[in-house]
Amino acid sequence: MPNQAEEAKKKSKSKSKPVQSRDETSRKSLSPMKTVDSTSSIPASESTALSLKRRHVYDSLEHCRANQSKQISTSKSTSPNGSQNDPSAELSANTLNFIESLQSKSTSRSSSRYHDTSMEGKPANLKITSWNINGLRSWLSKRAGLTFIAQDDADIYCFQETKCDSANIPNEIKEVPGYKCFWNNSTDRHSGVVCFAKREPINVTYGIGSSIFDKEGRVITLEYNDYFLVNAFVPNSGPKLVKLEHRLKWDTSFYTYLKKLETKKAIIVCGDLNVSHREIDLANPKANSKTAGYTQAERDNFTKLLEDLSLVDVFRYLNPVKRDCYTYWTFMRNARQRNIGWRLDYFLMSRRWLEKVCDCIIRSDVHGSDHCPISMFISV
Repeated sequence: MPNQAEEAKKKSKSKSKPVQSRDETSRKSLSPMKTVDSTSSIPASESTALSLKRRHVYDSLEHCRANQSKQISTSKSTSPNGSQNDPSAELSANTLNFIESLQSKSTSRSSSRYHDTSMEGKPANLKITSWNINGLRSWLSKRAGLTFIAQDDADIYCFQETKCDSANIPNEIKEVPGYKCFWNNSTDRHSGVVCFAKREPINVTYGIGSSIFDKEGRVITLEYNDYFLVNAFVPNSGPKLVKLEHRLKWDTSFYTYLKKLETKKAIIVCGDLNVSHREIDLANPKANSKTAGYTQAERDNFTKLLEDLSLVDVFRYLNPVKRDCYTYWTFMRNARQRNIGWRLDYFLMSRRWLEKVCDCIIRSDVHGSDHCPISMFISV
């Protein structure tokens, strides 16, 4: 016969054991099966970064699924037969599948930093890197320039804001081994753009055909068999918007120039376009509604450019709800360390070429300027 003291001890243990609520039980039943934790050996900071990447991918997936459902329900209600051949619904499904495939890139610990297959299922064979370098001589002095080009190994580089006239191009970068070099320098040393291309284009155009803007050295267009690549450095509206009128005149001239190109073949526009299009594209939208780069007039003109010319902001297309993705930070108040920035640098592409896209990434870990580089990978 058990001892009374032992029996009382057993009863007290059973009473102290917590009872699982129904919610807790259901949460456990819904949780994934335990496997070997692939992040157990990752430092805490890197593990946190991976979690954020996963969250952004899942957010993008949910956004695309919601859009797909809307398009499918709309096509069923408007089509007498509920046809499933609606092009917009098909494109949405392709996009959904493609963004799902980006999940492996976001959660992988491999050294590959981009998705290397297009929506058409073809491998990437063209890498374009764009970067506002904020002064060519300064960029080279920081050892960011030639080292970056050698390591990045893009097929085409589009650099903006060289701040260099033709007589003062540093000798070490006048010619880059393995690349054809195309310079459009500014006479006032405030702007300037340059392209380095492994494959020689069939034609090169400097400027946009405007006597007002072409002396500023803001655009180079490389023409290839199937597309135009436009490297652009858009004018800034200035402190207290003193140059806003000049900027809006540029918007009209640039729109006219791109419209002519788009009628001939697909276009890719890259560079510092000096506008944050949506609230999601800068850290403090409410405080900057009357700041250069985020005025309503600049944003409306950018919307008009995209809609009228059927162009797509490639990064935002692939990452529709991804936040805290910036390409410019002021040098003041530790803005870059705190990630208080703006997304001012873009790849725009003709919608009819979208399925050639493999990936578009922001290279925020690369330093050497107040902007960071961006890269796009496509299959042509």
